Amino acid sequence: MFDELAAQSVGEFVADFPVLSGSQPVYEALGVLQRAELMSFPVKLEKGYGVLQAHSMLKVKSPDTKIGLFAKRVPALTQDTSVGVAAKLMVEHRVQVLPIVEEGEIIGVLRADRVLSGVLKRGAKGLSITDIMTSNPITIEANDTLGKAVKLFTENKIDHLPVLSKGRVAGMVKSKDVLLLLLSPGEKLTQGGWGLEALSQKRMPVGGITVGAVASGVNEDYSEALKRVLESRSTYTLVVLGEELQGIVTLRDFLKPLAEHQSTVELPIQISGLSDDMLADGAIKQKLRRLAIYATKTIPSVFEIRARVKKVGPSGKAFEVNLQLYTPKKTVNLSDTGYDILKVFDKIERRLKQSIKQELNPPKKRFPKRMQ
Repeated sequence: MFDELAAQSVGEFVADFPVLSGSQPVYEALGVLQRAELMSFPVKLEKGYGVLQAHSMLKVKSPDTKIGLFAKRVPALTQDTSVGVAAKLMVEHRVQVLPIVEEGEIIGVLRADRVLSGVLKRGAKGLSITDIMTSNPITIEANDTLGKAVKLFTENKIDHLPVLSKGRVAGMVKSKDVLLLLLSPGEKLTQGGWGLEALSQKRMPVGGITVGAVASGVNEDYSEALKRVLESRSTYTLVVLGEELQGIVTLRDFLKPLAEHQSTVELPIQISGLSDDMLADGAIKQKLRRLAIYATKTIPSVFEIRARVKKVGPSGKAFEVNLQLYTPKKTVNLSDTGYDILKVFDKIERRLKQSIKQELNPPKKRFPKRMQ
């Protein structure tokens, strides 16, 4: 059912989307967020790429804060990345968008709603909405304050809070709506309203900004609920039995069946310095793919892999390959040189395996024997 779509390349789903730099201030990001349908957007960081999410921006104390401080590091895709791999990465990293990169520059994004439109066109028979819902979601009462909502959003890293009144669904409040109310990108910033005005607004009851919730019955199937979400340009649906809340399904949850068709994830390698002919070479592609699979399996925290190739030597016929693997804590750098680029990649792969083996099995410390 999902196999055909999972095998397609994300290049067919590339969408234009505002891209900000990590050095830009938060108040510039607010304007972009206000116009965007989704609650996150890509950010070009000093090293790598990120996604800025509405709930993380609720931690901001000043409009001049650089957005890179709050962006979540994510892997970048290439146009050749399969939709199945991309869906799995979105689910694992809990994001609605991922940047698509070419030669180190973001050329577009992959949006969860675009991919799900492809799912809807192909149909998804036999799946119930309850198969993918998150049961017992975090909720808030209509008479609770916006301050409490902010705390729930930031502590739980979520963007949707179902609002209840006397145990029944009263509506929905989203992190994006709270953010734009407290940190308005309009006149409030120029008038210094970031602090005191926002503080007074945090005492407001949540019911004041609650909107009607998109909802699906417990007996609805996957396609029926997804169609309602996409047609209403929503990012979620509540699952209800009468007026009682049973669960919630976000765009990320709708991606789960597609992601499950991808048993392994190989991160796309961002490669530069190779000619088009060499990039099209099947043997080189296979070497890169094998490197990516091994790195992803053995270093689960790796979120980006880059390879830079350049010709060196007096005649310019030798190849120097530099491989960088980025993890949240460190960057692994490996490089080698040779006249046969395939053999260079082989040597780098062996060095990577050796490096990981040493890290997993560090040499035991030797202590001098005690004198009798």
